[in-house]
Parts: sequence; C-alpha cells; structure tokens
Amino acid sequence: TYKNIAEADMANGDNFSSASNTQKENGTYYILSGYGEKVLAPSVTVADNILFTSYRPEDATSSSNCDADTGNTRLYQVSPIAPSGSSDEGDRTLEITDLAQGGIPPNPVVLFPPSDSGTDGDDDGDNQCPPGEVCECPEGQDCDPPEDSCEELKAITAIGAETVGNSITRCDQLSRSYWRIN
Repeated sequence: TYKNIAEADMANGDNFSSASNTQKENGTYYILSGYGEKVLAPSVTVADNILFTSYRPEDATSSSNCDADTGNTRLYQVSPIAPSGSSDEGDRTLEITDLAQGGIPPNPVVLFPPSDSGTDGDDDGDNQCPPGEVCECPEGQDCDPPEDSCEELKAITAIGAETVGNSITRCDQLSRSYWRIN
C-alpha cells in the first residue's frame, strides 16, 4: 500500500530547518516564484546536488504582437544539507540561474571536461598517457597531482547549447545509483 502525501506533509525547501522530521522524511517541495513557472524536464542528481530546469511564459499583458511566446528559462541547483545531528544542519542551499535561451529547456547534463594539464603531472601537456593505458611516471618527475587539483576539475552544467558553472567537482564521491518501487 502507498501512503498519500499532501503538500502539508512535506518540508518546504525555503524553510527546511523548521520542518518536522516526518515532513523531512516525506520529501521537500519548492514553490516556484515566476508567473506560470513550471518544471517540464526530468531532474538530475549528481554528488547530492539536484539540478532541474523550469519554463516561465511571458506575462500575457507584456506581449503586444503576434510572435510566439518563447518565455524564459531557469536552472535550479539544490545543494545538500548537512547530516542530521551535525553542527552545520540547516536549510538547503538553492541557487537559481536565469538562462539565456527561451522555449522549454531540456534536462540539465553535468559534464566533467578534461583539465588543460597533461596526465603525467607536468603542465606542459607533452608525454601524455594514452587513454585506457597504464603508464609509468618518468624517473625524476613528480606525477602525483597537486592536493588542490580538485578546484581545477570543476564540472559544468549543459542545458541544450548553453553551459553554466556549478559547485560540483570531480573530487566529490560520484557513483551511479538506481532505485525502483516494487
């Protein structure tokens, strides 16, 4: 059997810390602020960050010609909250980015572009190890990546032909997970 969950049974994402534990367990919702705004594409979850796009039609009173209404689009990124009981427990972080494209946006795709430096530890890009092969570090060279190299390996989010930066790094624990309801 399934339990019917109403909006009042879930945590409001704008005030997550004041919700009851039962509401938090039942799920989180956000009220979209734009006139007629709606989510029309699937969300993507990467490294505990939830990304989704929305479409907002133009206000009917703002158009004075017969052109098609391409509306406006947004990208939402919901960052995770700290685990229950930690000192950082609080509201989720919601980042909203207005996109340049109009029309109904596709779902976001998170990409990890290769770094500009070579894989042999030096930054001149020569002596790169071919993909799929295991290569030895040349004698006398330090091939370990610098400890702060995660900052250089940030991901980008692609929405159609538009790209937007995000706070996800390749250093996050990434794993593909699946679930289903029996």
